[in-house]
Amino acid sequence: MARFLLLPIVVSLSLLAASCGDDGSETTVGTSAPPSVETTSGTITPTTPEEAPPATDGRYPLTVEHTLGTTVIPSAPERIVAGFAEYIGEKLIALGIEPVGVGQPSVAFPTGPEAYGLDRLPELPLVTSGIELDLEAVAGLDPDLIVIDPTLHGPFYDLLAQIAPTVPIDAFVDDWEPQLRQLAEWTDRTEVAESVIDDYDERVAAVAGPLQELIDGRSVAMLSVFAGMSDVVVRGPDTSPGRLLTDLGIEIWQPPAGGVEIAPGLSSYSEEIVPDLDADCALYPTGPGFVPAEELLASSLWAQLPSVVDECFFVLPDGDHFVAGGPLQKFIALDDLADLAN
Repeated sequence: MARFLLLPIVVSLSLLAASCGDDGSETTVGTSAPPSVETTSGTITPTTPEEAPPATDGRYPLTVEHTLGTTVIPSAPERIVAGFAEYIGEKLIALGIEPVGVGQPSVAFPTGPEAYGLDRLPELPLVTSGIELDLEAVAGLDPDLIVIDPTLHGPFYDLLAQIAPTVPIDAFVDDWEPQLRQLAEWTDRTEVAESVIDDYDERVAAVAGPLQELIDGRSVAMLSVFAGMSDVVVRGPDTSPGRLLTDLGIEIWQPPAGGVEIAPGLSSYSEEIVPDLDADCALYPTGPGFVPAEELLASSLWAQLPSVVDECFFVLPDGDHFVAGGPLQKFIALDDLADLAN
């Protein structure tokens, strides 16, 4: 299932979640555990700090306060379930942690070194059917930490917390660095997280020069058309690819008024407006979730797009990873941008 199929569900659920505030997770050292929970299969007593293996640096137990409740992580987790593969599982892979189970991936990953380890995600045990969590599958993996998206999985929180300590990460917030640091804090991988962020900064520095030379000071629009649709989606600077291009020193074209905001930073326009999308250049992602670029460019309407007329229309082969969050997917996108610039 391509990620775009989740969009209508995500947008409506995001509006519900927004009324409750953001994650606002805070982590402190604690000494108390949550009470025992009565379930249909008996009483589940969470691990207490006294029962947890001692942490060498005294960091555990950790008490994490978040919008879904309060969670005690008794010791450094080793068996983590990620409710969302390419947004939570991806960040765990970046930290050197292979989840014991993941939500069903909704994008395709490259294979080999170009995947940065993400090709392992589809091979891991699944804990969802579509976006619905399978609680039996989660429990069967005997996790010691469950990380979920509060919008998609929040209704399952109380049940998941009976299985193992459960914490939320907002998968649809595109600012990946704070989330990586948060996961690193919970898993005792802070040094690894900083190394990943440093690696990202180095890669950005290496790609920025050639890409800026190619763009030559012109504005760039980030356009896409989801498969099965005709409306044009324009991404602004406060989206995941927008932040990437900003880091690369590229000026992002500001879309015109009149679009329908379908998510923060994402606006949708009727295809009739295509000739009026007057950015100097355009980046268009390809992939299973998008109408192929060659199909669009064969139409008389898209042939009038100013960036097409001016031969400054560029296609990115791993489009799902360009529009998504997370450091490893950004590495894939940077590889594509480097190939484009060279």
